[in-house]
Amino acid sequence: FVLLASIVSLFILNISIGMTGTSNLFLFFTIGIFSLIYLFLNPKYWIYSIVLFTAAFSSTTGGGISVIDVVFSIYFNVFLFLWLLWAVFIKKYKLIETRIEWTMVAFYTLISLTIVNYWFDNINLLNWSREYILLTLSLIYFPLKKYITTKKEIVTLSIMFLITLVAADIVQFYLYKQILSDITYAYQAGSTIRNNLYLFVVGSTFSCLFLFYQKKFIYRLILAAIMILSLGALASTFARIFWASAFINIFLIFLILNNRQKLRFLTYTVVSLFFAYLISSLLFGNIFEFVLYALESRLESTSKGTTDISALSRFAEWEVVIEKIKSSPFVGNGFGYEFTFKNPIASFMTYTSIIHNSFLHFAYRIGIPLTIMYFSIFFYFFYKAIFYAIKIRKDLFYKILMLGITLCFITMVITGMFTMTFILRDALIINAILYFLIAYTDKNYLLHKIN
Repeated sequence: FVLLASIVSLFILNISIGMTGTSNLFLFFTIGIFSLIYLFLNPKYWIYSIVLFTAAFSSTTGGGISVIDVVFSIYFNVFLFLWLLWAVFIKKYKLIETRIEWTMVAFYTLISLTIVNYWFDNINLLNWSREYILLTLSLIYFPLKKYITTKKEIVTLSIMFLITLVAADIVQFYLYKQILSDITYAYQAGSTIRNNLYLFVVGSTFSCLFLFYQKKFIYRLILAAIMILSLGALASTFARIFWASAFINIFLIFLILNNRQKLRFLTYTVVSLFFAYLISSLLFGNIFEFVLYALESRLESTSKGTTDISALSRFAEWEVVIEKIKSSPFVGNGFGYEFTFKNPIASFMTYTSIIHNSFLHFAYRIGIPLTIMYFSIFFYFFYKAIFYAIKIRKDLFYKILMLGITLCFITMVITGMFTMTFILRDALIINAILYFLIAYTDKNYLLHKIN
């Protein structure tokens, strides 16, 4: 553990040298060591910090592996693996209590065997390791289940989520404004940063739901502001399928509201659109009309359906991927394995490992049997969320949680058909939290602590 703490501290020092020079080296080193030891001795705060850092972690995507990626990998994954070993072999905790948890453990054990593709298919070992380690983030479910055991702690977890959501919203606006400051033509306003897509949808969904069940005006005002920020940040990503899923979620929320709440919903919508337009026009100034043009163009291209150039690119990609799956249906091609297809957007062959369909992605990577196993876990929790959204009568807090999770899982299914949503960094952490919330509700409902 001391060795691990030293390695993490060295990476922190490496960053600090570039940012502050050498004068603060000993300060950063001391803070790094003692912070890591404190978190190791108090895992609950490590869990909170993971939620708090989710937006920052999912914003470090891009080509290659940066120092920040390595630091996060150590802080998230290495700590997670150490905790699992410590919990199972030293503390003898009974972490696995249900069949679905056995399925989860079996899945993550079996996918490690896909490393055999390294020898037979000549895949890049670094790319394989990167995808595998990223996918195992879902195992955060187990420390969540161990340390978050009360409603108060769930609320604290939610506050951590709100903080990272608002931070992500603000950063997204800042980055987009930086892009707009360098544009010359209107179409360039469509250039953007696409981070935290699932986070924005989940944040806007839950803030919209809880907005209508708050008695105090100040809480409603805060949630309304967060919802507007999240939807605005999502709009600036120009990710149309995530736009559509957020709209579907909000529309479904509108349907389940009573008449009085529906009237309040319409009032909030009109007021929110007015303030959103006013703030955006002030924030972006003269180039706001460029932003509106880019949004309009994006929506217009979506209306073309299967004739849209992006859709044609997806079809060309899927056709090649399906053939690859047929050639290795049981063991897959391994994590990080690349393929080529003729991209109609660029009119030449594209060499890539990215598949814009989560279901095909898993079948291509790990084979059909393990893909079925993975999605059986997802749809089990999906079913449980729907079940308790209907079944719970009195405990409104948990009922809203289950409604929100149901809508988030609908988002996963919709976006998963056109993107790699299921392996996005923010989605892996958020879904682990949502799985935990369902398991927590299930356990306490059966004990009659939730009615």
